[in-house]
Formats: sequence, C-alpha cells, structure tokens
Amino acid sequence: MDHDDQWWAYNYPKNLDKQEIEKLIVAQTVPSLRLCNDSTAQHYLNNVRVNGIVPAYGVSAWYLLGVMNGRVCDFVFRRIAKPKDGGWFEANKQFIVPLPIPMGDDETMQAVANRAQRLQALHTQQRNTLEDIGRRGSVLRKRSRPESWLFPDLPSREDLETQAPHALDSEQRSKWARQRFEEDLAARHEQLGERLEPGVEVSAELVSGELRFLIDGVVVVDRVFVDEDEGPFIAAQWKVLAATMSVTASSSGKRLSKSLRRLAVATDNPAAVEQIIALQRELDTVEAEMIEAELEIDQLLYQLYGLDEDDIRRIEQG
Repeated sequence: MDHDDQWWAYNYPKNLDKQEIEKLIVAQTVPSLRLCNDSTAQHYLNNVRVNGIVPAYGVSAWYLLGVMNGRVCDFVFRRIAKPKDGGWFEANKQFIVPLPIPMGDDETMQAVANRAQRLQALHTQQRNTLEDIGRRGSVLRKRSRPESWLFPDLPSREDLETQAPHALDSEQRSKWARQRFEEDLAARHEQLGERLEPGVEVSAELVSGELRFLIDGVVVVDRVFVDEDEGPFIAAQWKVLAATMSVTASSSGKRLSKSLRRLAVATDNPAAVEQIIALQRELDTVEAEMIEAELEIDQLLYQLYGLDEDDIRRIEQG
C-alpha cells in the first residue's frame, strides 16, 4: 500500500467537485419554501442541513429561483412536504422533485428571472440595512416605556382605584386596583401571544404616525401613535426586533411586550439616531420594492401555470 507523505491530506472528494457551480440553496427545515441563488458558486453545502439544487441544462437558475420562491410552488410544497413540530417542513429531495416547474415563452421566463435576481439583491440590501441599524442601536442605552404606551386602552392603576368598591378602605382599594391592573395586562399579553407559534413571520410598520406590529400579516399591536421625529427611530428598532426574533414554543406575549417597550434612548448619540432614521427610510423603500417584485413574479407565474381566478384565490388564501 502506497503512503502519501502528506498523510493528513483529504483524498475522498465525495461531492466537493460539484460545489463550485451555480446552484440554488435551500435549508433542510423551513417554515415555507424559500431559496437563494449561489450565482457566484462561493458556497459549499453539507447536503444534510443545507441542500443544493442544480438547474437542468439550458434552464436559468434565476428563473428557477423565481418559480420555486413563488406562491404556487410553496402552496404545493406545504401540502406534500413532511410536516414537523411548530409548523415547519422538511425541504429535502423527495419533496422538492415533484414541485411543478412551468416552461413558457422566452420573454416571460426572462421577465421572471430578471425580477427574481432583483428580489434577491433587495433581500440582501434589506439584511445589510437591518444590520447597520442594529449596529448603531447597540451603542445606545435602552429604557422601557410603560405598558400603557403599548396598550393605550389599558386602564391605569389610578383610574382603577376610583372604580374600587366604596366599602374598601384606602389600602384595600389600592390592592384591588393593582390586582385588576395585573389581570387586565395579563389578558392583553395573552391576546398578543395567541398567534406566536413557531414558524410565524413577524414584522413592523409605521403608517401615518401609527406604529404597528404584525404576526403573519395580522396586526397584533396598533394605535401606538408617535410624533414625526421619533416614529422612524422606533419603527427601525421594531423592524430589527422582527428580523432577529426567533419565535419558539416558549415565546410569549409578555416577552414580546417587554421587547417592544424596551427602546433606545435618543439623546445618547444624536449622530447614531440620525443615521438610524435615514436607514429606516432606506429600508421602507427597499421593502416596498420587494413587495412589488414579489407581486410581479406571482402574476407572471399565474400566466405560465395557466391558472384561473378560483385557482389564484385558493393559492393566495394559503
């Protein structure tokens, strides 16, 4: 048996010779079908927790990306993939291969490819902007706003004390009000946490001076009105929270409430605050373009699949 002088060398290539090619990347466990294109062939995959998909000869990887990230493929995927705990699915070969990939005229397929490439660039820009906001926010102290700021219809302890039974003395009335306040607050926390299930998508928005927090597109916090100066600053922090928040089985409305109320102090570093606000406006533009690109891709795919209005309605309802 011959011995290699460099005995530590790795000489079992397995699939290493197939890594440096353009490929789509998909995590093995996902809440919905979502892929990215390794267009520069820079990433090596282990094909256990992260899988790779190589387009067929003559098929644009960007076109395939647009199709597989579209609503139709995700609709089919979530009905054939193996479900896991918490609303997650296995995205391995046996559930990827059967997905319907339409082929149409070159012009329409190229339009899908162009928008998919643009959408991936926008996602990258969104991620980088959120990281820039988070980096600036990390130099600022944080303080918690009161519960009534997040829940404007929550009665104060003082108001509740005036509603206490008249037969109670001063100390008893105060105790009665504290108990009622805790019960009312717990009810709001419970309502806030009702939709917090593993795999949900959370987001934040600022609309006409009103802050909102959403879970799977449903508004769970609203009527938080802020002035023109602080609105973008807080919205940026909520968006970073949404982007970095990991919803697990232990997530609760109480913890989310605490996170939403814990905000950076704007007076600590005016330069950082000004930059965060500018980045927030940039983020709004990027996210609006992302929504537009996604809608355009889905409309093009509906044509390629030949779907009628009833089919489209079922797909968009999930």
